[in-house]
Amino acid sequence: RLHKLCDLTVAVLCDEETRVQRITARDDIDRQAALLRIRSQKPIAFYANHCDYAFWNDSADAAKETAAHIEQLLWEENHH
Repeated sequence: RLHKLCDLTVAVLCDEETRVQRITARDDIDRQAALLRIRSQKPIAFYANHCDYAFWNDSADAAKETAAHIEQLLWEENHH
């Protein structure tokens, strides 16, 4: 369905524990609420298999690399 709406789809993924830490810090919710939110979503494999690109973002260095890759992809997409 996303391919009908978007020219390019990108998944930015990380392990469950990293997601829990980020969500609890960002949204000021407890661990259990974060886990409920995560587990109500599709599994990581779904996004990895259904997007044009998937990046693993489990650290500050990975975040910088991911941002650079996405910026490059968007530039390429806009200049074709």
